[in-house]
Amino acid sequence: MASTRVDLEVVRPADVEAQPWANGLGVTRVLVDRGHGRLSVAEIEGTTPFSPLPGLDRMLVPLTAPGLGLVIDGRRMRVRAGEPVEFRGEDAVVGEAGMRRVSVVNVMTRRGAASLDARIVCGSQVDTRGADALVVLDGRVSTPADRLLPAGAALLPGAVPTVVSAEHGAVLVVRWGRLP
Repeated sequence: MASTRVDLEVVRPADVEAQPWANGLGVTRVLVDRGHGRLSVAEIEGTTPFSPLPGLDRMLVPLTAPGLGLVIDGRRMRVRAGEPVEFRGEDAVVGEAGMRRVSVVNVMTRRGAASLDARIVCGSQVDTRGADALVVLDGRVSTPADRLLPAGAALLPGAVPTVVSAEHGAVLVVRWGRLP
């Protein structure tokens, strides 16, 4: 029986040095940076205005239950853990974490340079072909080498197609399409 080469790089937030936000009011850990797209895990504490990032489209997915309060251009909302919300980098955004620290997956796409296709997949085998990254949102997610991955870990697929098991968990599958 021939062996199958598995080519997945795993990047855990704990393995990446924290960087300050552009406005200095929070920190993020960049897991993937493609120039036209970036994926990070940010930490939000208390009531914190987000950095303005003109020219970027953003998607945020809270990792920490029960989620995060957001005010986007004056509109207040509650975003549950594992639920994505999209907004523009020009929008005035304030995160409201209360008395706790909330970790969020932060996906940024340079408008006009790339498009974003991001989907949450739960309870199934996830084919990594064509994905730029998979981010563990919750539950038990494992690689073909049976490594269990913590929430916030990013899998960066290599050239060899493979499958990740999210039978008892959820992953965010991120694909950036380069625009002409």
